[in-house]
Amino acid sequence: MELFVRLQETLASKGSVIPLTEYQDSIKLKSTLKTSPGSDWYTSLFYYPKDIKELFETKGSVAGYKGPSYSKSLVWDFDSKEDLNLAKKDVRVLLSTLKKLSGGKALDSLKVYFSGNKGFHVFLKTNKEFTPNEMAAVCSKLAEGLGTFDQVIYNSTRLLRIVNTKHQLSGLYKIVVDPYDLKEPTFVDDIKKLAKAPSDWVDNSVPLEDTSFIEEILATKPEKKALVLEDVEEVDGIRGLNTIDFRKAYKTPKCIYALSQGIMVPGRGERNHIFLHLGNFYRNQGHNKELTHNILKGIARSNKQLYPESEELSKQEIWNTVITRVFSNENNLNPGGWGIKQEDPIFAKYCKAIKADCSCAIHNTETKKFSLTIDDIAGDFDNFATNFDRNVVTTGIDFLDKNMKICTGTTSLLIGSAGIGKTSACLSILEHTNKEDNLSVFFSLDMGKNLLYLKLAQRLTGWNQTEIFKCFKNNDRKLIEFLKTKIKEHYNNTHFDFSGMLSLDDMTHRINLIEQQTSKKVKLVIVDYASRIKGPYTDTNANEAYNAIASKDAADKTQSAWLILNQISRASGDGATPLRTKRIAKGSSAWEESASGIITLWRSFLGLDNVTDPESGLTFYDKYMNIALVKNRLGPEMEDVLMWQGDRGLITDMTPDQKDRYDTEERKKIKSAVKYRYENK
Repeated sequence: MELFVRLQETLASKGSVIPLTEYQDSIKLKSTLKTSPGSDWYTSLFYYPKDIKELFETKGSVAGYKGPSYSKSLVWDFDSKEDLNLAKKDVRVLLSTLKKLSGGKALDSLKVYFSGNKGFHVFLKTNKEFTPNEMAAVCSKLAEGLGTFDQVIYNSTRLLRIVNTKHQLSGLYKIVVDPYDLKEPTFVDDIKKLAKAPSDWVDNSVPLEDTSFIEEILATKPEKKALVLEDVEEVDGIRGLNTIDFRKAYKTPKCIYALSQGIMVPGRGERNHIFLHLGNFYRNQGHNKELTHNILKGIARSNKQLYPESEELSKQEIWNTVITRVFSNENNLNPGGWGIKQEDPIFAKYCKAIKADCSCAIHNTETKKFSLTIDDIAGDFDNFATNFDRNVVTTGIDFLDKNMKICTGTTSLLIGSAGIGKTSACLSILEHTNKEDNLSVFFSLDMGKNLLYLKLAQRLTGWNQTEIFKCFKNNDRKLIEFLKTKIKEHYNNTHFDFSGMLSLDDMTHRINLIEQQTSKKVKLVIVDYASRIKGPYTDTNANEAYNAIASKDAADKTQSAWLILNQISRASGDGATPLRTKRIAKGSSAWEESASGIITLWRSFLGLDNVTDPESGLTFYDKYMNIALVKNRLGPEMEDVLMWQGDRGLITDMTPDQKDRYDTEERKKIKSAVKYRYENK
């Protein structure tokens, strides 16, 4: 029977379900982890039959999984927020107990790991298979009385950090520990120094064959049932972050939203502080005493569900210690305010635990300073002016590069009707940035990957669709490899994302990941196209307006040049209609207002290739692309004509001879083409 485990990069990501054999293949696993070095990676504590893969493929998550789960290892988690030495001491007690009960044999079958933050994980490999309840019962019995032992980790979908991956709060790696080093007085200081880098180790532990002392524990009826929570994952002691849908936290800072789901950890002396400030928050939103009290009672119940081993904050305590204080002074009301200060260390800690999901207005360092003095601006301008040439993205289209400066940190629009050649223009620009060794990202929200690859193949080879498909149908490996090599050569510095709908925040996050993976700065971002960008509203126009304004922030945060494609409104005409005004973008007018530059495209002879007008006797050729700069903050507003090769989607500058021919012969045909098109509709 094929078995599966979960693999997940950060607790906030969707993750995947992979075969257990694939996870146990150290070469494959290391290759996967290298795709995002320095990130925190997790795998499941248990393995599963194919039921979990079917659930994941259907729902996109494993939430609600009720099927079987097993492990052939016993696992203990020791964690001390106050002093790592306390956790170390408890680990030594456990190892002594295991040594005694197994006659020393267990020491050859176990591994100890520093978790990368405040504790240790102990794995005892056996030949026996354990369910979550069995593991909880055995581990709880063997660690009975040890204060740093966390007994609530044995839910079936539990995740644990993978060895040699980094803890994002501490910046330290989870590394293997030699059990004999635990007795050294300087061990804690030494392990923190060693954990600044991954360890070089091999798991040479052998499964424990004699598990009779474990069988005896299982045969004994436990006095108290061990706690096994369903679908609750934990990071740095915080439970339930994986269940929060942060998309619903539209205007609420995400740390406040997360704490309102009850994730605060009891027993740290923080809970009353958090409830007090949550009370301030809900009061500032206009809620009265009774409503605020009811909200906080609901948060306390949620907190109890996540931490069933702890005492629930009672409704009387909430009223006496929170509500009465919050509502005691009417003068301290701050309508719409957050109820906490930016420097509050407790809320800041939870905000940091949310990591990639949290870009809240309270703790995001990029938003702490809302206004700038003239000296601040002068300092930024110094850097801007000094590095201006380096921050300009060239396109390879001479007309554009001479007359419009597309800079990092700005947003530009490329507007034209559907099918006019906007994507082809972008592919031409990406080919040029690749030659310049500039990293770029193309979010193709509209066109699928196979159609785009076909477009690249036609562009670079000049072969038509039939010829390309014939190569693959006949399995002509020589031509296929030639084709793939040529495309890779021209687009190796471009990352493509074919997600059907992404928000600007999603794109910004993915750009950051690409930069981490490649150790290079993304200089150009192309989005195809504006109407496909996901927004927070159900109304399309509201989303367009929101995204138009937010695109400026996205460009500023990433410090990349953003080129966003947009179509023209129906009232603006068709692909042959000259577009000489910025008021032609489909959707909200906010797009034109927020963009630093707007480029428009049209083809005067669209649909009239090699067509002769019987009235004038003129023959039209659809081989010209008109381009206009209708908004240009760093240059003039002007227009020109480029050469267009439709069968390959190629856009190039005109040679002097081609320019002369167009000015003396082709330009005169435009009026006749308009008349011919009108009469032959």
